[in-house]
Amino acid sequence: MRARLPQLSRRLVRATAVAIGVGTLLAASLAATAQAHPGNGQATGHSKGHCRAFHAHGVGVDDGSGTTTATIYRGQREVATSVGTFTVTGVDADGLATFAGGIVLTNDHGTLNAPVTGTLDTTTGEFVSVSDTVTGTGDYATATGRLRFAGTEDLTALTFTETVHGKLCVPKKKQH
Repeated sequence: MRARLPQLSRRLVRATAVAIGVGTLLAASLAATAQAHPGNGQATGHSKGHCRAFHAHGVGVDDGSGTTTATIYRGQREVATSVGTFTVTGVDADGLATFAGGIVLTNDHGTLNAPVTGTLDTTTGEFVSVSDTVTGTGDYATATGRLRFAGTEDLTALTFTETVHGKLCVPKKKQH
């Protein structure tokens, strides 16, 4: 797996999509995408960068005090780990909790940082969190985008599964 990461990183920097994934909520994380070509996943009318859809899944644990950790996969390949830190901002009469925090997706090439807001159904364990402003470090320093994490937590075992969907972009290279 680690031997493939440099190739994935070059693809991302070259054309797009990062991935980090991350874990549940943070879970967060990342990377790998195909080279961008017009009409091949590129955002229509987007002239400032190459953008790609990103899809992954994660498996993680909740420590019960607002922190989650997860492993993020694209297919069977591990692409990142994630750490999420959350604060509950309210709970309605039906048990729907709202929260805010951040998810950091990490691999050997850098991180993706996704500030999120979301909800957790304290009866069913279903959760959704959204980040509209993704930033990166390392090989992902120029990445931007948005991510959505959705899944279900076993509220007794404090384990969860999630899907990560979004759009990740890198600037177009200047032509010489």
